Amino acid sequence: SAHTIVIDCAGVVDGSAFIDDCGECVGGNTDLTENWAMDCAGECFGNALVDDCGVCSGGTTGHAANSDQDCNGDCFGEAFSDDCGQCVGGLTGQTENWAQDCAGECFGNAYEDECGVCDADPENDNACLGCTDPEAENFDPGATIDDGSCSYQVTTSYPLHYGNNLVGFAGIPDDPTPEAVLAPIGENVIAIFGEGTSAVPHPFNPGEWLGNLTEFDALAGYWFRMASDDTLEVTALPTPTGQIHHLHLGNNLISFTGIDGTPIGDALPDEVEPLISVIIGEGVSAVHHPINPEIWVGNLVTFDRTMGYWFRLDADADLVYITDGLSRVRQDNTSEVEKAPYGFEFEQSTKQAFYYFSDVLINHEPITEDQWIIAYNGNSVIGAGRWSGEYTVVPVMGSDGSPNTEGYCNNGDVPSFKVFDEGSGALTVIFPQATPAFVNNAVYMLDTAATGLTTPMGFSVIPAFPNPFNPVTTLAYQLPVTGNVRIGIYDMTGQEVDLLTDEIQAEGYHRITWDGNRYASGIYFAKISTAGSTITQKLLLVK
Repeated sequence: SAHTIVIDCAGVVDGSAFIDDCGECVGGNTDLTENWAMDCAGECFGNALVDDCGVCSGGTTGHAANSDQDCNGDCFGEAFSDDCGQCVGGLTGQTENWAQDCAGECFGNAYEDECGVCDADPENDNACLGCTDPEAENFDPGATIDDGSCSYQVTTSYPLHYGNNLVGFAGIPDDPTPEAVLAPIGENVIAIFGEGTSAVPHPFNPGEWLGNLTEFDALAGYWFRMASDDTLEVTALPTPTGQIHHLHLGNNLISFTGIDGTPIGDALPDEVEPLISVIIGEGVSAVHHPINPEIWVGNLVTFDRTMGYWFRLDADADLVYITDGLSRVRQDNTSEVEKAPYGFEFEQSTKQAFYYFSDVLINHEPITEDQWIIAYNGNSVIGAGRWSGEYTVVPVMGSDGSPNTEGYCNNGDVPSFKVFDEGSGALTVIFPQATPAFVNNAVYMLDTAATGLTTPMGFSVIPAFPNPFNPVTTLAYQLPVTGNVRIGIYDMTGQEVDLLTDEIQAEGYHRITWDGNRYASGIYFAKISTAGSTITQKLLLVK
């Protein structure tokens, strides 16, 4: 039969191309898909397109492309522009009107302080904060929120014993005069001594005081000389911590304004501690360990806010006691001096020195903690310290002009020492290798003291005393054998400025003085030489 020839729209015999809905020849070998000319809205040759959110937009759809995106670019998201033109909400992580300040200003500087006041002025911040307790000394009637700043007067008791008491005030009342502070106990106070100041009761007008000590200072220390035991009570605001003590070269009589019961090493800042050569309290003292100077040794262990202290400095310094990280709970005062045994009591003097013993031997045996070292000036007991091991401290009292200290050491007197055994009652004379003469506020380190020790065991030099000095200081040394001794004084440049001696001297203990009256204040060096050995000491002349 006859075959019918069919030609498709592309002109291909028996082809499969056809005309689509837009009248376009598609399929077959045309490489065109059906309705390729139709847009997403079904319009032939239309310009509608599917946008980023999958929505047919443009052309005849009436839908704007990507109009379903929010301001953050999220399809069908919930972000929007707030009053400050910021895209917020949705997936932005920003809250509406975050850029407004508390006054409603976009990107403004106003803020709300703790009192709820909205403005840009820091001068009136937190005006409502303050002390809200009417019983407090600093009550603020305008304050509506208590900021914990309320301060209250505290009554502090100062137990005072007969004789001399070294006191520092924990707080000073509004009226700091002796007339006001000492009114409750005035009849029992013989005199008061500060650093370069003093006051005594008026001989004819009870309640009045004479002298250049006219006001008590919270940063200072004072000697109270009492006619009998008594207790002084002072009601005042506690002196705040963080006070600056302006200390000068030499001796300073100050109070403790840190946290009560703080150990010495914890209370002193690193930049000032090395400048402090000795700290002296009432019958107690502390010095740097001769091998490990960062350690303090002695019978002064902790500070007390009711006590006064002598600080000896090698240079001017500003001292602020450390308080950060320290507990405000009062500790037991481990610096309290143990009372001397019966029969060896002595009176506390305003003049005192301290002798540190490194080793004490009786018949070549070391003494024990049930034995005391007793200090004498002639037949007068002038100090005592229980043996506590290396660097045991024996306070030695000097004469301060009061009847209680008659017969005690004057500057230049050399004390003697005995060991008292509490168990047996034995009293044994001991001989240190060299005993420096008494000088007020001096501290001495002694080597071995023993029974029958009368000859030096080696060439050594005792620390100059006093030091700092004005204008005379004493150098002491011991010679194991007879020999030539040369002692020269040198300035900071190494120039010899004075020759004290250059001669043959016998074995034993020797002392010599240097008078610096003709020389300027400053640091000097004493060079003591004998038999091939030389020992140099630093001297500080202060005028």
